[in-house]
Amino acid sequence: MEHTGNILVRRGDLSVINCISCGWAHLDPLPDARVVEQYYRDDYYGTDLWFRKEMVEHTRGLWDTAYRFQANLLGDDFPVLDWGTGAGFFPQWWRQNIDPHGAYGIEPNEYARRYFDLYYVFARLGELPSGESFLNQRACLVFEHVVEPRLLLWQMGKVSRRGTKTLIIVPHDGPTNPLQVKLGGNFWIDKNHINYFSPTGLTNLLRGMGMYVTYRGATFPIELLALATGKDYRNDSVWGAKCHMFRLNFERVLGTM
Repeated sequence: MEHTGNILVRRGDLSVINCISCGWAHLDPLPDARVVEQYYRDDYYGTDLWFRKEMVEHTRGLWDTAYRFQANLLGDDFPVLDWGTGAGFFPQWWRQNIDPHGAYGIEPNEYARRYFDLYYVFARLGELPSGESFLNQRACLVFEHVVEPRLLLWQMGKVSRRGTKTLIIVPHDGPTNPLQVKLGGNFWIDKNHINYFSPTGLTNLLRGMGMYVTYRGATFPIELLALATGKDYRNDSVWGAKCHMFRLNFERVLGTM
C-alpha cells in the first residue's frame, strides 16, 4: 500500500502524515515491521521499574474503577482476552473480581510475561487453549505501537465469535487534540508510537474492517493539569509523576467518561 497525505508535523527525523490511504495519521515512512516486532519481543521492558510502579498503583486500587467500567462495557458474563497485557494486571483483576477462570492475556515480551509467571498469559495466539474463542477482547495502549493495525484486528478476529465485543484504548495525540494544541509543541511524537489516532481515525480503521462502533469515551486528559496549574510536566519528571497519580485518583473516585 502506498501511504500518502499531508505532513502534520515533524520532530527530528520523524514525520507524521495524515494518511489518505489508511484513514488515520501515522509515521512516514513506516518502520520495518520485523524490527518493531523484535523490539517489543526482546527489548521493550528493560528493567522492572515500570512493573514496580504498576504494582503500587494496582495494590492501591487506582485502576479498579477503570477496570470495572471496562468490564461493564464488555459484559462480564464472558471470558476476556487481553492483547499486549504486559505483566497481566488486567487478566489478574478479571480473575479476582469477575471470573476465576475467565481471562487470558497475549504478551510477546518474555520479561513482561514472566514477571509474575501467570499460567494464563501466552506469548502468541497459537498457545491459547485449543478451541478457545472470546466474546470479549481488549487492547489497551497497543494499536499505536503496531505497524499494521489491520493485521492485529484480523488476528483478533480469528478467536472471535459472532457478537464479540472489542475494547480498544489508544492515546489521542496530535493536532486534533485541542488540549495538546494549547500546550504547544510537537512533544507527542515518539518513535515508539507509529499510529496517531483521533476518534475519527480509529473509527475509520474499525469500520474498514467491518466492525461497528457502539461506544466512544475518554479518560482524564492529563494535559488539563498543566493548563490548569501553569506547571508543565513535560520536562519535570517529579511533577509528571504526581500529575499521573492525580489523574488515576480522579478516575478512581469519579470514574471515566
